[in-house]
Amino acid sequence: MKVTIRNHTNPDALIIDLDGDFDLYSSYKVKEDIEKLIEQGNHTILFNMEKVKYLDSTGIGVLIRVLLLLKPKNGIMRLFKVHEAPMKVLKLTMLTQMLGVYDTEETALASINKQ
Repeated sequence: MKVTIRNHTNPDALIIDLDGDFDLYSSYKVKEDIEKLIEQGNHTILFNMEKVKYLDSTGIGVLIRVLLLLKPKNGIMRLFKVHEAPMKVLKLTMLTQMLGVYDTEETALASINKQ
C-alpha cells in the first residue's frame, strides 16, 4: 500500500491518497502513519480511496480506529472515490453513514465546511 499525504488549506485538511489493497498486510503501516498525523494535531482527514480495489475487515478496523481517535478531538474524517468492491463491504457493514462516504474530493471538502 502506497500512502501519499497532501495538505488542503481551505478547509484545513489532510488528504490521504491510498494506493493498493487495504488489508491485513498493509493496514498496520497505514494505522501507524495516520496515528502519527493525528498526534501532530491533524484533526481533519480525508481518505482518497480511488486506487483501493480491495478492503477487508482489518482495513475497516483501521478506518474505525481513526474515527475513534478523531472523535474526542472534534475531528472529522471522510472517504471519497470509493470503488465498487470496497463500497459493498462498507454497505454490508453499515458503515457508510458513520464513516462519511462521498463521491468526489470536492463534495467531501464541502461537507467539512457545512459543519
